[in-house]
Amino acid sequence: MIRIDDNYFITNDNMNWILNYEGKPRVKNLMGKVQVVTPKDKWYYSTLTLALEAYCGRSLKSTER
Repeated sequence: MIRIDDNYFITNDNMNWILNYEGKPRVKNLMGKVQVVTPKDKWYYSTLTLALEAYCGRSLKSTER
């Protein structure tokens, strides 16, 4: 596992490099029940370079208007 920052890390399997996102837990009120929800997502790439480029694209925000 390669930890990139507090929210992103990269893992791999036999065929892919996986960019994983795990956000900060949030408290939500769903149908009268209070639940703690942690947002998570995964993206699959064939090379480590593509996974790192995707991280840069997702984590760095454009300041152009």
